[in-house]
Amino acid sequence: MPDSTSPYALEGTVAHEVAALSMDDGADFDTSPFVGKVIAGVEVTQDMADHVQTYVDYVDNAIAEGSFFWCEKKFNLMDLKPPASMFGTADAVVFDETTGVLEVIDLKFGQGVVVDVVNNPQLLYYALGAALAIEKEYPEFRGQIKVVRITIVQPRAPHADGPIRSWEVSYMDVVDFAIDLMEYARATQKPDAPLVAGTHCRFCKASAVCPALMAESVSIAQSEFDVMPDAPPRPETLPMTTLLDVLDGAPILDQWLKDVRAYVFGTLEAGVEVPGWKLVAKRANRKWKNEAEALAGMSELGIEERYSVPKIKSPAQAEGALKKLNRTRKRGDKLTLPKDLVHAPSSGYSLVRESDKREAALLGPAEFEAELDLDDLV
Repeated sequence: MPDSTSPYALEGTVAHEVAALSMDDGADFDTSPFVGKVIAGVEVTQDMADHVQTYVDYVDNAIAEGSFFWCEKKFNLMDLKPPASMFGTADAVVFDETTGVLEVIDLKFGQGVVVDVVNNPQLLYYALGAALAIEKEYPEFRGQIKVVRITIVQPRAPHADGPIRSWEVSYMDVVDFAIDLMEYARATQKPDAPLVAGTHCRFCKASAVCPALMAESVSIAQSEFDVMPDAPPRPETLPMTTLLDVLDGAPILDQWLKDVRAYVFGTLEAGVEVPGWKLVAKRANRKWKNEAEALAGMSELGIEERYSVPKIKSPAQAEGALKKLNRTRKRGDKLTLPKDLVHAPSSGYSLVRESDKREAALLGPAEFEAELDLDDLV
């Protein structure tokens, strides 16, 4: 299947590039100089820089006690003799030879999927690759890795445990993971290897044409119905058990439909006809070809207000400015944003499973009881 990307994936790539550049040799772990710059066609906004700074600050603090640091470390698992090429890139690797702790830190810039760190196979894979690279390139560290800490920094997605989450395992657990990994990798090379659809299909390039995912999606769509109706029934006409089954299967069905649309779009974009479908141009928004020439032209026309009214910085932008000021301050306590200047009004609610660690919102009678001051009734 051909490689494809999306605006979200491109945004994540640029965010990682900003992080890497701010932590490169001689850099001062500050993302603010990149605001306004265009990387791979994407402008680095203050919001992006602020969120990436959360990751950069964590890495900066992690290596303060460490003795070894890698940024964007490429690795491969060829020493394990995998059945096919297996490689990757770890965002940040920190090894403290005094404690034997190897930490692999991963920036997740997306906000659509909240990623858990416990038993995360992707991060264990990165940790395995980092450990092999260290022992191969620095023989003096061989046998010194005792504990592996994997950390996810996901500043834009809400999680009950906060934007930074870590999990530790022994190095022997990573060795056990490597054994299982090679077994599973060899299993994928078998001619009769089964196709198993699930939420893990979300980022698969073949999802739009995968027969297993299509069958699973059709099965979900037909769930609880003898015959597919011309139009789906209204939710209030269905029992709660059926509605819960629909909710359980919705992520797979949603992803498959999204992938099918993207596949047909790409087919049309390549100039191949698709019966009954076509691509049409979106409404084009006008932009200045050259801002300096535009300002001069408006001045000649007598347009006095050539600039928009300046906007006040957001709390996140103000905190970013304070971090920059604190780096230049040699004495005194660090400047912080007064808490009484900021509030966080509710932006609504999200429907999640009961197993989610976040506290349930108090609504209806529960909300009334929470706000009621019993002392007023005495």
